Amino acid sequence: MLPTSRLQELLRYFDDRGVAAEFCQYVLGRLVAYDRAHNADLFHTLQVYFRCGGNAVEAAERLCLHRNSLLYRLQRIETLLGIDLKDPHDRLTANLAVEFAELLQNLPAAEESLR
Repeated sequence: MLPTSRLQELLRYFDDRGVAAEFCQYVLGRLVAYDRAHNADLFHTLQVYFRCGGNAVEAAERLCLHRNSLLYRLQRIETLLGIDLKDPHDRLTANLAVEFAELLQNLPAAEESLR
């Protein structure tokens, strides 16, 4: 069994995982809907950007994109979500929602709550 992450530990404090799923939907719902409607990959772009610690050059390399293309995607993400990724609170909220979404996808009976 894999060791639990600190975020998985945090999820244990929710009465049910539905609260975390609602948070993800509230924060990321428009982005996920946009991805589905336009066959886009903005959610994945945001995941990679956060995995790279907000380093646009590294994220662009991992996504095989030109840096300007990544910056355009990030701008589109900010517009869709109504956030500013330079704002620490907005960035934390979005990052936490992405992390929870990833965790919920790996937990039984949680997949449907994000669709």
